[in-house]
Amino acid sequence: MDMLRISGLEKRFGDKQVLKGLELTVPEHSIFGFVGKNGAGKTTTMKTVLGLLRADAGEIWVNGEAVVYGQTATNRHIGYLPDV
Repeated sequence: MDMLRISGLEKRFGDKQVLKGLELTVPEHSIFGFVGKNGAGKTTTMKTVLGLLRADAGEIWVNGEAVVYGQTATNRHIGYLPDV
């Protein structure tokens, strides 16, 4: 089973498209991290996975449960350590 599945994730801030069709799976019993330069969409992706940002398109599933903006039920399966 995949602990995290992201399909077709898109997010814009005004005229700036930050995420465009992101596809990602993280298998059970694995550790995953994002590495990339500033502005690559790492924080936006995580805030969307955590239900803190509303996606413009796409789906996110954590441990088989759909992530819903504004709800944090799926966060019980996630460990997140921001840089600040």
